[in-house]
Amino acid sequence: MVNTYLIFKLYFYFSFFFFVADEIANAISGPIIGQTDLYNDADLEKELQDLADEEDSQIMLNIGPLPDVPKSKTKEKDDPLRELEAWAV
Repeated sequence: MVNTYLIFKLYFYFSFFFFVADEIANAISGPIIGQTDLYNDADLEKELQDLADEEDSQIMLNIGPLPDVPKSKTKEKDDPLRELEAWAV
């Protein structure tokens, strides 16, 4: 025979632990009280952009000297398009 007191005791026991588990889940997933306005998205985005700009500046400074660019046009060798244009005229 099933004891009703034992069923009630088990029901209370399980409901208490479900309540504790729900409280723990809410505490873990919720924001920390008093520190919700410590950082906002705009500040974090600005700081990330500043860090990226600083890194880009450092990379540009470390490139070194650039090669010289030729000042006159070089002669093109056997350009088929030039030959076709000359033939068409």
